[in-house]
Amino acid sequence: MSGKKLLIIAFAMAVVSFGGTFFLTQMFSEPALPKETDEAANAEIRAEALAKVKLTPKSDQLQALILIVTEKNVALDLRDRMLNKREKRIEETIKQLKRDAQTLDDLRTALTAPVLSLEKAILDLEESRVLIQKTEIENIQRTAKICEKLEAEKGSKILEGMCTNNQTNHAAKILSFMSDKGAAKILGEFTDTKLVAELLERMKRIKQEGQG
Repeated sequence: MSGKKLLIIAFAMAVVSFGGTFFLTQMFSEPALPKETDEAANAEIRAEALAKVKLTPKSDQLQALILIVTEKNVALDLRDRMLNKREKRIEETIKQLKRDAQTLDDLRTALTAPVLSLEKAILDLEESRVLIQKTEIENIQRTAKICEKLEAEKGSKILEGMCTNNQTNHAAKILSFMSDKGAAKILGEFTDTKLVAELLERMKRIKQEGQG
């Protein structure tokens, strides 16, 4: 085969190859869109995509989860604030109790000396009362002995005079320290039987108190 024939065959094959390629490209490729149409389509696609994202169940679940977490955070924050207020109230109560305890302790300390003085005064008063009672008893015993040694008539006049001067109880004490016989002799000289009955009743109470 001559070189001219080979050149013709090669040129024909190149034309066929270029034609086949161009035909296949036109068949399987989409027609080119204008620039404005392409941008509008992209915007529409984006809007549709966003709408689909908002309406997907997964997006709703995410929003619900975010709401739950937010509510829990708010609840926890509220609980923390309440706990802080409670702790502050407890702290204030403890401080107030400590202040009250200190006040009571100071008051106790301040009252210690007066209470001790009062207790000593009461003790001294009790000792004085006992001493007075003892002295009174000694005086009554002495008076009872004197009256018992006197004549019954004179003794009765002395005791009647005491009753007239509102010293009936003292007269009864004197009679109580006498012997039963001596008291009976003096009471026998009384002219007022009611006074005798009153003296006997008082003597009875005095002896009962002395025995108690």
